Amino acid sequence: MRKWAVLVIVLLLAAAAALQYGQRREELKKAAELPGQPQHLLPKDLLAVPPVSGPPATYGALPTVKDAAYDRGACAGGSVNEMLSSHGKVWGYTASLRAFSPRETEAIYVLLASYFSCKGLAAGAPAYCDYLPAESGDGRGAVPLAKSPNFKCRTDYLDVAFPGFTAGRGAGDADCRMFYETNFGPGRSNLRTADFCRAAAKGIPNICGGLSQFVDAKDQADCRRVFPTRPRDCGDSPGCFYRTGIYEALKRGEAGACPESYRPQCGAYLSKSTDSCAGLLTALGGAYCEFLAKAQEASGGMAGYSEQDVRDALAQKAELERQAIERRLLDEETKRRARKALGKKD
Repeated sequence: MRKWAVLVIVLLLAAAAALQYGQRREELKKAAELPGQPQHLLPKDLLAVPPVSGPPATYGALPTVKDAAYDRGACAGGSVNEMLSSHGKVWGYTASLRAFSPRETEAIYVLLASYFSCKGLAAGAPAYCDYLPAESGDGRGAVPLAKSPNFKCRTDYLDVAFPGFTAGRGAGDADCRMFYETNFGPGRSNLRTADFCRAAAKGIPNICGGLSQFVDAKDQADCRRVFPTRPRDCGDSPGCFYRTGIYEALKRGEAGACPESYRPQCGAYLSKSTDSCAGLLTALGGAYCEFLAKAQEASGGMAGYSEQDVRDALAQKAELERQAIERRLLDEETKRRARKALGKKD
């Protein structure tokens, strides 16, 4: 008789375990199907590439970085991929809920532009900037190209890559062409891109002289305020001083000699490594988490949630609590039956 009682207990416990496992398996399956849960099925070195389709067409959610490292952040909700996917909702120029202030949004754009330009300089790929949106005329407000974070990122990239080309460190003239088309474009029909890059390849101090057949004498002074032969040619132009400082530092191969705000990018450009970008990533995470924490405090922990999101979250919480109660009752019933089978009283 005792043998049968033990067998009944074993069967009851096995049935309860199977039921609980089935419920847990369904929960895990549903969680895996939730949007925003990245699946990393390819080797990391194949995933860590910039977008190939150009910058996003809208100011909504941005493309995420296909690298598991960007799923981890300094705080809950503060990973790079969470920043990108919450753009247009929690923060951004046209965010629907505007949990961040305009000043905070601008600060995150600047930090993202600095970081992705640094990544791009390490890889020789300005397309890293295409994680960020360019101009847009849709939705709640138009954003011109020159005000966009994509333009800011590409400007940061060219601030180093162009002087690097003139210092003889570029692989081909793609960065020079990009610089010319961004800053001058088709406006100077008498000067072809190839003519400009041929002069630029001889160094910043020689650009204006190399363009003498295209730039008349009265324009030479303006030319040298952009591409100085000597420091005093810059006049009071900060951009000119930065450009020549970066040129001289890259020519010597000394990232530490670059202007302070450009040292991470100079280091990435010279080393072809993202090691020097780590500080920019830390600063980005720190700022975003600080702004997010402030927004959560102001909204009672619901920053980025619409009224419907809140209702859905509360309903989901109630359902999980109901399932937990059911599992507890089932466990208690299983134990009660087991005690009864052994002849024990409750």
